[in-house]
Amino acid sequence: MAFVDFQIHRRRVAIGGASPLKNAISLTQGLVLPYDQNNLTLSFASLSFIRPEKHQYAYRLDGRDDSWNELGFEHSVTLDNLKPGRYRLRVRGANHEGVWNEAGISLDLHIRPPFWQAWWFRALLALMVLVLFSEWNRTRARRLAARIRTEAAMDLYCDRLDISPRQKEIIRLLLRGKSNKEIEDALFISMGTVKTHIYRIFRKLEVKNRSQLITLFKNLRIK
Repeated sequence: MAFVDFQIHRRRVAIGGASPLKNAISLTQGLVLPYDQNNLTLSFASLSFIRPEKHQYAYRLDGRDDSWNELGFEHSVTLDNLKPGRYRLRVRGANHEGVWNEAGISLDLHIRPPFWQAWWFRALLALMVLVLFSEWNRTRARRLAARIRTEAAMDLYCDRLDISPRQKEIIRLLLRGKSNKEIEDALFISMGTVKTHIYRIFRKLEVKNRSQLITLFKNLRIK
């Protein structure tokens, strides 16, 4: 027996050049194909010319099939939608008397995965994720440290100006853009008390409005 024809997507494959077929298919022991060339048709023939119309065939694709697939008198096999991986196509035939040639013929097939499934791409992607996570973590740590320094500076500044703990709470809420009503609800105090605290805060900090308050603490530098 011998392979006599090879097709990809029902089209005969030429020999040489950019083709995966470098020699006649009868002389080829293995093929390496990209993932999008995974619909293959291979034809074969018996080398016995005694009543060839009575020859029967069977095939098995190691790596996918667990048993032989009978082809009857058909002397070609089509392998559709092969997943990336390594296979061995084995074909055996029986002569006109029904005697099987157990040795048969075989062809190794390697369907390469797309680049996004390749181990090197996954390793590169994992490395990128690790680098991005590490950078995010460092940025987060820097921001946290800056916030701690800023809050410490604000506390020290407020202590120097005799700002009470309650007024510090209100300042933090003002810096977060909270309205008087939201401050009232957050601290469970009356609106009049909120306005009184804000008035005293502005006087102690020597600012006239929220905008100046935000600017003050944004540019705050305590030594």
